[in-house]
Amino acid sequence: MDGSSPLPWDHVEAYERLHSAGLRHIQIDATCSEDIFHPELRFWTVPNTFDGTAQDAWFKKVTQAAPDSLIQLRIYCECPQWWIDANPDEAQIYADGSREHSFQRCDKRAIPSLASENGATI
Repeated sequence: MDGSSPLPWDHVEAYERLHSAGLRHIQIDATCSEDIFHPELRFWTVPNTFDGTAQDAWFKKVTQAAPDSLIQLRIYCECPQWWIDANPDEAQIYADGSREHSFQRCDKRAIPSLASENGATI
């Protein structure tokens, strides 16, 4: 990560301010695998191994900041770099034939193809 994207928990005070202003419906980031913009929320750590520790901590911080709010999860489904490395032929192919692309606010260079049959098997 290049450091330009803040950690999600750096924004807890924003949820506190919104809550104190009466807003009771908020949206937060979550992932079932990997979030390209918040890799610290990684859930799919290695093949067949999942770890929700970071997300649990994030959810607890938000629910403490806005205890009676309805929380909508924005679930980002990405694959970890180890998966791309293990399945290079399953990466997205761009119009110019390349499999790499630069993404805003992160170091990620390749993503899985939506047509990947392997990507559907977690």
